[in-house]
Amino acid sequence: MATFLHRIGRWAFRRRRLVSGVRLGVLVVAVVAAAMAPAGRFGPLADQRAL
Repeated sequence: MATFLHRIGRWAFRRRRLVSGVRLGVLVVAVVAAAMAPAGRFGPLADQRAL
């Protein structure tokens, strides 16, 4: 297992620009998906009556 993790780390370090680009791309996709997601049925703090 240690050898496998070492190889992954070495690969990621050698291709750190690619890895950074992929991480940035995933972040952008997540933000866009969150922005496009429909709002909930109720506004924020709508369930305060239940407490």
